[in-house]
Amino acid sequence: MTKTAYHVVIVEDDWIHAQLLEGWLSQFGGSFRVVGKYGTCSEAYVALTGGLACDLLLLDMELQDMNGMKFFEALPVRPFTIIQTSHTKFAVDAFRLMANDYLVKPFEKERFNQSILRFLAHKAPATPLPPPAASDAVLVKVGRGTVRIPVSEIVYVRSDQHYLHIVHGDSQTITLMGMPQLLASLPGGQFIQVHRSHHIHFPHFTRLANGIIYLGAHTVPLGASHRKSFEEFLAAQTL
Repeated sequence: MTKTAYHVVIVEDDWIHAQLLEGWLSQFGGSFRVVGKYGTCSEAYVALTGGLACDLLLLDMELQDMNGMKFFEALPVRPFTIIQTSHTKFAVDAFRLMANDYLVKPFEKERFNQSILRFLAHKAPATPLPPPAASDAVLVKVGRGTVRIPVSEIVYVRSDQHYLHIVHGDSQTITLMGMPQLLASLPGGQFIQVHRSHHIHFPHFTRLANGIIYLGAHTVPLGASHRKSFEEFLAAQTL
């Protein structure tokens, strides 16, 4: 864990869910360090008002000792806060108190990622992509850190508004940048657009069937507007 990792506090009395959140945070290239997990508001309040550094607060609303909203309102300094609850009834008060996001349980990993990317955008605005260390790898910014990804391991890239999900091997790196910026650092001719939001690394292609592109253990949809060009590309490669 790097010394520059963002400090995260999780206030959640469901320890399985707390562990799940910590695991999801680990995908962001060491950008986060969970410095405290608390099952009650009183424990968290003592820690946060006692000097515990916190950049990001993941806060449940239904806790045994106190309503999470009362805890949040009582904090003298409120970090970037993502509310998590099974109810929508707290939303108005949450945003009145300047909560940064509101997730209704059960929520998917993708929705959680959107909240974390919002935090990263808030803390670390987009910066130019550093030049690759070598032609066989790219360097991408993830939070306050930089991740080196071998080009040969990239299976496909999916765009999500201002963010990219780079799938490489069994991992996924999420970075705040645009697709053209990344493609400019990748070998020409190997990365092919097959969908509005997907570019595949063709050396990983295994087959096309029923509108689905198979890349080893991964699958990517073939968009209708890219079907003809991709099928013509395949025909040119076929013996």
